[in-house]
Amino acid sequence: MSSPTFPAFIMSVLKDDIKSMDLTIIVENQGNVEEIKMIRSVMAASSPIFKTMLEGNFKEGKSNKIEFSGVLPETVKRFILYCFTGTMMHIESNVLAQNADEVADLLNFLRQYQINMYLNALENKISPLINFTNVVPLYDAIVKYGCSPTIEKAAETKILEGLTIKINKQGTDPDGIKRMGDKLIHCDDRLNARILKLQLV
Repeated sequence: MSSPTFPAFIMSVLKDDIKSMDLTIIVENQGNVEEIKMIRSVMAASSPIFKTMLEGNFKEGKSNKIEFSGVLPETVKRFILYCFTGTMMHIESNVLAQNADEVADLLNFLRQYQINMYLNALENKISPLINFTNVVPLYDAIVKYGCSPTIEKAAETKILEGLTIKINKQGTDPDGIKRMGDKLIHCDDRLNARILKLQLV
């Protein structure tokens, strides 16, 4: 799940229009700082929040710079890739578990800045890929970031489906169900209550 290469990617898309990159995006994450060039008008069109930043009387519009802190640089690059090409983050079910934090970081970024078209498309892409192998790390990452009620609900449904199958095959197994709940680091009270209900069946 590699991130786009910059500036080679931008050059391949814009060709002779590199001079139109009139906005600087500064991404700070864990002490590392990376600068990425972007087109101001494209940035403003992607989100009502960015539009306000760049077209209102704010420092971002005056300086032609937008700063993000605590966001993965790959997240911003994936957002830019989508702006220019409509290409979404490449996600496969067999690698979704190990990349759960990257997925959650992107979803969180899209939700925070109201980039709704990409957010909705990505949620629709991820939901069918949730399976019993990737659901626990994905659910934990989503709840930790609080970034996607849609994916959170789909993951909860898959978790409870797995527990129900286990009960139907093996009979009620409270200890096993509790172990499943314990694996969910960020399991909220609502899901805990639903797991508890299964134990009492």
